[in-house]
Amino acid sequence: MHSNDKLVNFLITLFLGIFGVHKFINKQTGKGLLYLFTGGLFGIGWIIDVVRCLKETVDSKNTDSGTGISVNGNENIKDADGNASFNTVKDNSIRKVGWNRHFPFFDDKDRYLRYAYGVEVKGVKYRDFDISKIQLEHELQFETEPNNKFDPNAIKVLYDDIFIGYVPKGSIFQRMIPSYGGDGIKKQVCGIITYVDENLRKIEMDLGFYEKYDDGSANVIETRLVGTKKSNIYDRESVLPLVDKHAEVTLEYHKGVEKYLVRSLGDYIKLGEINKNVSKKIKDFEDEGMNIRAGISYIDEDAVIEIKIIIR
Repeated sequence: MHSNDKLVNFLITLFLGIFGVHKFINKQTGKGLLYLFTGGLFGIGWIIDVVRCLKETVDSKNTDSGTGISVNGNENIKDADGNASFNTVKDNSIRKVGWNRHFPFFDDKDRYLRYAYGVEVKGVKYRDFDISKIQLEHELQFETEPNNKFDPNAIKVLYDDIFIGYVPKGSIFQRMIPSYGGDGIKKQVCGIITYVDENLRKIEMDLGFYEKYDDGSANVIETRLVGTKKSNIYDRESVLPLVDKHAEVTLEYHKGVEKYLVRSLGDYIKLGEINKNVSKKIKDFEDEGMNIRAGISYIDEDAVIEIKIIIR
């Protein structure tokens, strides 16, 4: 979604979100009715949505102005075989997806979301299909086209059985998608429609790349959070239903108490803390320059929250 669309979405959420209008627009009728009859989940859900939309709007503005994170071969991105060098082209339409919007951090096959990017589907205007039938949040499939005379590395983007366009030519995804496809067990690539402009015949998608974390390639720490029932500015009973199981969380080390603070929903909600002993182990890995990611593995209405930390 472009920055102008995100700005409109933010304004709708800000002024009408308490009545659930933004949910109805996004075809989330159930949530829209819930917001309508509860005043945006008693104002708490509405405030969270406003902050989230504001962050997405700012991130989008940065990307459109060229200051966002672009994948131009400068990041330490690797394919499924561990190769870090990609023959890429500069393309500011490729953006790194921040905190998860469309993909769970953990899937049902003990894999975690290692990379997530947003990208434009190329060549849509040259394809003969009814773009009005393309629905947001719909899953996509990918198919290599080695006999393509213009690009032997071409990868087709399929909406069910409809060929809607290509993965950008020369992008890292021409190597990542085949290497993450495989048998769909150890690695997996997922694609979801995130933006459709019928007038310009433009489609954007998010790509999620999953990897196994229990195969010995990563250190895995499982822990239960402490301090989950401490009072803060949010009402726990209203907030916890908004936190998705398997969502990614952020860890923030507090030197004074020697603990990691755990947040969710785009860093805006404090979920709890990691105890000192486990925090020390994580900090040691962090000091060694290891990459640390974490996600919720269990959560219930009594504020019992467990997370898994993936270190590699």
